[in-house]
Amino acid sequence: MLVKHKISVDEKKVDKDEMLNYVKPKPNRKFLGFYTRLYFYYAFENSEGKFGSWMRDIVGEQPALYDELSIKKNEEQLRLFMNEQGYYNAQVSSHVKFRGRHDKKVTAYYDIVSGDLFTINAVSYQIQDSSIAKILDRTQNSAKVKTGKPFAIGLLQEEQERIVTICNNFGYYAFGKDNVAFAADTTHGPDSVSLVIMVKKTNENSLKRHRVNQVKIDQNYKPKANQPPRRRDEPQESSPEIQKATFVKDETLRQANFIDTGRLYSKFRVERTQRIMSSYPLFSFVNVEFTESQKQTDKDTVNLDCAINITPTQRQSINIDVEGTNTSGDWGAELNTSYINRNLFHGAEYFNLKLKLAGEYNNVLKTENENIKWFNSLEYGVSADFTTPKFLLPFVREKYNKRFRAKTNCHVEYNYLQTPDYTRPTTELNFGYIWYGKRFFTYNLNPIDFSYIRYYDISERFNNFINSKNYYKYSFEDYMLYCNNFSVTYYNKRKYETRNYQYLRLSAETSGNLMYLYCKATDKERNENGKYETFNLPFAQYIKGEADFRYYNVLSTKTMLVYRVFGGISIPYLNSDGLGIPSLKKFYAGGANSMRAWESRSLGLGSNIDTTNSFKYYLGDIKLEFNIESRFHLIGFVDGAVFVDVGNIWSFGDDELNGAEFHLNNFYKDLAVGTGFGLRFDFSFLILRCDLGTKVREAFPIENTNSHIIWGNRKLTTDDFNLSIGIGYPF
Repeated sequence: MLVKHKISVDEKKVDKDEMLNYVKPKPNRKFLGFYTRLYFYYAFENSEGKFGSWMRDIVGEQPALYDELSIKKNEEQLRLFMNEQGYYNAQVSSHVKFRGRHDKKVTAYYDIVSGDLFTINAVSYQIQDSSIAKILDRTQNSAKVKTGKPFAIGLLQEEQERIVTICNNFGYYAFGKDNVAFAADTTHGPDSVSLVIMVKKTNENSLKRHRVNQVKIDQNYKPKANQPPRRRDEPQESSPEIQKATFVKDETLRQANFIDTGRLYSKFRVERTQRIMSSYPLFSFVNVEFTESQKQTDKDTVNLDCAINITPTQRQSINIDVEGTNTSGDWGAELNTSYINRNLFHGAEYFNLKLKLAGEYNNVLKTENENIKWFNSLEYGVSADFTTPKFLLPFVREKYNKRFRAKTNCHVEYNYLQTPDYTRPTTELNFGYIWYGKRFFTYNLNPIDFSYIRYYDISERFNNFINSKNYYKYSFEDYMLYCNNFSVTYYNKRKYETRNYQYLRLSAETSGNLMYLYCKATDKERNENGKYETFNLPFAQYIKGEADFRYYNVLSTKTMLVYRVFGGISIPYLNSDGLGIPSLKKFYAGGANSMRAWESRSLGLGSNIDTTNSFKYYLGDIKLEFNIESRFHLIGFVDGAVFVDVGNIWSFGDDELNGAEFHLNNFYKDLAVGTGFGLRFDFSFLILRCDLGTKVREAFPIENTNSHIIWGNRKLTTDDFNLSIGIGYPF
């Protein structure tokens, strides 16, 4: 049985992971070190029933058997691969080794001597159409094939695709890969090539520009084999013609449609139209088709009729879920009802109304002399979400909604929880906008972000409980927030491209400023601490900023290095001066997505050593973190990662705790360092992540030493290791 292919090549630039895709047969996959799928294949090899056939053919996997002829074919495939990379004198040899019991396991080894790399020493063009020649001349900066580049087949294919895409976006609808050809001359010197890129005519219309004659939008399209042909004799319109059975308003479709009558065909505009319309919850299927118009007015230009076919989904739905629970004798019941409307005002608005009613009898909450009751904890709530694909602002013209692909979001929620130990009402109101700027930029503005939570009717035993540890204290905290926040995100990753990319997110948030000005202008009375209150709670007033930068260095299709820098600061003032900001707005370090060698919220503050609390729960006003992670493929659906995390949190303007305050001249001394190894299980629909981190450097000196380094200065304990599990990548 063939168990492994091993490839060695003298040229480090060649991707060995990609070369493995060219060798056959593929070795059988293992799960936890065992050939599980191979076992299922043999177990059901002779089965004739449906279940047995399914286990053999779907769950199982045929054995990968060693064949000398296949190894020779792999030599030729690897030689062709090297040719495609520009190594036309590459030499490939192979040998096999037998091992295991009775020498039944075979490993195939391939040794590759790459030889000299052929490079391009000159590039010229032969273009039959002068307009295309001018277009390609203006776009030379994006050319893939240039002097000094390797003469690689993959590079020529990228250049071919680039030229086709550019021509498609400049009106050449019938232009395809067949219109681009290459001629190479290798007589000008050793290992060098003079390349000629030819753009030629393949049919009557391939080098003609195509113009959109009319656009028809069918909002009730039913994709069937016997769909009647569309009429082509309708009169031309300057805007898309929408059939009378309208599901969505004309202006909503216009702002999503970038295929304009009278304009030259553009593949980019077609894909953008299809992408935006497909994002509307009401539309389950969007297809764009073009046909040549019966009426042609210009011999040098071809007129096209465009049909945008839309299949709508169910406009309204109601869901009712009833659940019953019984955990260790604690019984409960919950009723959840939701109403969804995917086209509330016929403008592709999405509306979701949820109602919740729940009850539970919890023995822990049982009080003395309690009467018999079904539930001792009751909760009810209502929430509503509304989204519309435009700016909900007065005097905003339709062209801005179309240009920025704007969305307006609104969320309202009220929840009321009553237990024998406390009563807790919560209220949330969020109103904001999302829009897209130039390529890769996303903007998010929330002028209204209101949150309110209050605990009252607190029993004595519960009061003692929440004051026993900071974790409980911060988990059951009253707060009143009148926030405004704004963020801008830059993310330049392109689909299907293995190139380096970056991520940058900048955000700013303030709270309480307008309310403070209102209270001061109306001469509102302050409480005994000199703070303004609304709804019997002092409202928070602060400013907060964050910056998150990530650089993804793609080394191969399955290997990359990721660098991350994060910084954040929050400053309370005026109505929060002396009180600090609410805990949910503070920073913390540790956990699955931060300093992974520490448990969540167990690192900090600064170099302060907490000797009073055995339970660690630290929150700060300033955070700095630096991460490096190497990601690579291991086997099957399992990837690996090695990481280093550096960072900490500090307080701002608070010297109550020794070493906790941030100082610019020596903050670097307080940085903790952790490292570790992780596994990522890629199930395609989600990525399950397990990271084992270990502490390397503490933020404070090790006891009885002047060093912060743990290894070699004290014994390692279980607290120096942390296993974290998460969904998706940490950054």
